Parts: sequence; structure tokens; C-alpha cells
Amino acid sequence: MTDLVVSRELGPSRLESWKLKQEYWTLNLLRGEHLCETLLINSLPPDTDKIFCSQWLDHRKILFGTKCNKLMCYDSKTRKTCLLPTLPPSDDAEHVEVAGGIHALEANPSQTVLATGATHANDIAFYRLPGMEPISVGHKAHTDSIFDLAWLDEEHVVTCARDSKLALWRVNDPLDSLLLSSGKANIKNVDMTTLKLEYHNALVASPCQNADKLRAVLFNSDSKEIATISLNAYIHVWDPQEFRQKYSRKLPNPYENVCLAMHTSHKMYGVGSKGHLSLIDARTLQTIAKVPTKFSNCGVRSLSFTDTLVTIGTGIGAIFFYDLRTGAYLNTDDTWERPHAVALRTSPGIIPPRARVDEMFANMGYTPAIFTHSYNQSKTQLFAAGGPLPADLKGVYAGIWQ
Repeated sequence: MTDLVVSRELGPSRLESWKLKQEYWTLNLLRGEHLCETLLINSLPPDTDKIFCSQWLDHRKILFGTKCNKLMCYDSKTRKTCLLPTLPPSDDAEHVEVAGGIHALEANPSQTVLATGATHANDIAFYRLPGMEPISVGHKAHTDSIFDLAWLDEEHVVTCARDSKLALWRVNDPLDSLLLSSGKANIKNVDMTTLKLEYHNALVASPCQNADKLRAVLFNSDSKEIATISLNAYIHVWDPQEFRQKYSRKLPNPYENVCLAMHTSHKMYGVGSKGHLSLIDARTLQTIAKVPTKFSNCGVRSLSFTDTLVTIGTGIGAIFFYDLRTGAYLNTDDTWERPHAVALRTSPGIIPPRARVDEMFANMGYTPAIFTHSYNQSKTQLFAAGGPLPADLKGVYAGIWQ
């Protein structure tokens, strides 16, 4: 039956074998509710607290950062987790202790350098991929936790932080200079012990006007603009060339605007907030749609675009899918007696002490917030992770749906 529907949409092919779009596989798996959860809790250190960010390094390894300032890599083949060292501050740095954790990580377009949080939450750390060798630490730009980052090109990355500043950084890998000066073409021929961890300042750091705590940032490669959102419900647009703020617009929902994503081909931003997913025209910042969450006051904590689907991680341990083609939540297929909205409902993971749970989740039951999710390259595995929504509750959830 699936082949018949697909052939009707794609048309017959006489000379070539059919090549189905990955989108069809994703939709069929979701609508048939065929995805199963594999919990990763037993692979994590017992004191792990809240996973905030994640990215697949390849088809089997997922990297993630936590509130307790751990940087970890999980191998889905061996089912083992490797704890990676975070990069320390410089000896002369004047730091205020910020226990904010690692909120962001992202590889540059060529997947050769990773940017993420350092030992201090207001520093940025750079690692060489795929081996995760330390390169450098960027410091002295932010006075509070870095919440998000976005690459502008292979060498430049922008960070946003709770101090309401944007900072622009350039990463220079000393290995490149060493290879050039030594005349060696292969990293295997280089003595890595001669490379020291470097510290550098931002190229520029500027406060964002009309912003109260910047929460998320991205680079719009079409318009060559930086977009960032703040907790006082504004979206701000910056010119990366001059690193100046161009304008700001009020967001449609006033509460808890915490995540931002972009659909490049649709020229659309998605903003997750308390009770709503807002779809915004990236060219005009006009609201295209204001989509209520499936449950009243259910906050959107993570957000991503995949083909025509918006994946929505919520604060109640459920992941929903919004179909841009139909303008509605994705429903189960017709084989179900009562079709309903597709939802991945997570296990609780490691939960806080029962007394605190009963106190804060009375009559509702505890569910973890999905602070981050990430698809692998084939879109057949979805990593989802998070923990308790209240800041003072400790716990963690992590799972792979496949």
C-alpha cells in the first residue's frame, strides 16, 4: 500500500530504480508509530544533571553537554559513553564562577572544528574534529553564561549570552601553522605535545539593545544576517559584516521564548515559547502562524525543521510533529481505529527525590523536559534529552528513538 501511494505521488520510472525521499521514510515511521525508545541512562555518570545541547558527529556518535558542565560522547554501536575534558580558563582570567553548564555546541560547516562551552560557562571552547583535540578557549567577552552559538563560516562563530551581549570569534588552529612551517602534510607526522592550548579574545562584543537575556542565535545564510531572541520577547537582527544591530521586532508570544530554528528553503524562522510555536517570515519578521501546543501551557523547549516537518520537544516529556504542508499536527495513519496526533512520550529517566517530585508535580506526575533533540544524517535516529524543568531539581533523561 505504501509503494502504491508513493508511486502515485512520484510517478512511474521506467529506466531507473525508484529512489524514495528520506521524507517518506520519516513520515511512514512516525505515522505508524514504529519508533522505539532506547534509554541511555545506564551509560551516563550517576551524577549527570540535565542535558542542554546535542549534535551527531557521524552516523553512530552523538555529542552532548550538560548543566553539570560535562561534555560527553555516546556511541550507539558500542553503547558506551566517553567523558571528554572541558577546557579550563587562563591563569590571568578574572572570572566570576558561573554554574550555568554547557548550553550549546555546533560544528563548523566542514565538520572540522567544534565550538561549545568551556569549564567556565561564559567562555567558548574550540576542538579539532573528528578527534576532539583541544584548540583554544575564547574568553573575556561575556560576564554570564553563553546560551547559544552559530557559525557564520569556517572560521567565525557568534555567541549570545545571559549578559545580553553578542560576541564574534575567530578560531585559528595552531596545527595549520605548524604543518605549514614544518612542511608536513599529515597530522600523523606532527608531535601534538608541542601544541599548547591557546587563549584569545573576541574580535568584538556588543550589547544587544532592547534585550533582556539573549537565549538563542542563528545565522541566516540567505540574507547574511544574524538573528537572536531574548527572554523579553524580542527577535533582533544583526549585520555580521559591521557587527551592528539593524532592528528588533516584538515576538507574538510574550512568555518564555527559549528556542529558535530556521527552515532555509521556506525562508522561515520557528520560535518556541510557553504554549506556542511561532512561525515567522525570515524576510519581514511577520508572523505566518501561531500554533498552540497540544496541551495548555505546555512549553516548547527545543525545535528543529526536517523537510516539511517541525519537531517540537516540550516541557512535559513528549515530542510532537507539525506538518507544514497541512498546517496541522502530524496524525497517525489510517490503520488506526482512532487516528491521533503522533507523539513520542519519553520515559522519566533519572528522577529527583520522590518528596520533591510529589511537592512540585502534584496531581500531574513527573515528566522530563526535552531541552534538546537531534536527528542523525539518515533521519532514522532521533536523539532526545533533557531533565527536570525546574532549575533547582536535579535529574536527567536521554534516549535514542529509532
